[in-house]
Amino acid sequence: MVNEVLPNGTSKIEAEDAALCQLAVISANQLMEIALFDLLKRYIKAPQGFNLSEKLYENSGYYFAITELSEKAVGKMIDLSKEPFISTERLRKRRNATVHKSSALADIAMAQSALYTAVQGVKALCVHFNEPKKYDVFLKAYPLENGCYFSQIVFPEDRLLVKK
Repeated sequence: MVNEVLPNGTSKIEAEDAALCQLAVISANQLMEIALFDLLKRYIKAPQGFNLSEKLYENSGYYFAITELSEKAVGKMIDLSKEPFISTERLRKRRNATVHKSSALADIAMAQSALYTAVQGVKALCVHFNEPKKYDVFLKAYPLENGCYFSQIVFPEDRLLVKK
């Protein structure tokens, strides 16, 4: 959708495009969530090492899973102060603002960056969980052009602020 449906390189977008951009931000964050919980799933009732209860797995939110459960699972924490996780955290917060709070604005650059960030984040999650090739088939089928991290994106409302 991001690369095929949305217009490329335009500064003005239609209302429908803006809504699709918001969906892209939400979906990119969901990609991270699904990948994280998919990687954690193998630890449910694991015969050895970290044993994750089904109840804890089902009741855990994304932030708890990425900061606590991932460390318990592999014995090392994910450094959220380094890319791509700086950007995936910013993406997570923007998704929450869009869904729960203010229906935050999104534009084409944000949609493209969100997708790039999520793909890089999933790759980093796979490396963290010692499964670096887990999504290779998908990534080869849908190659992603170079992009910029979500941490580098200026939100539309910040661009609209007039400095005096």
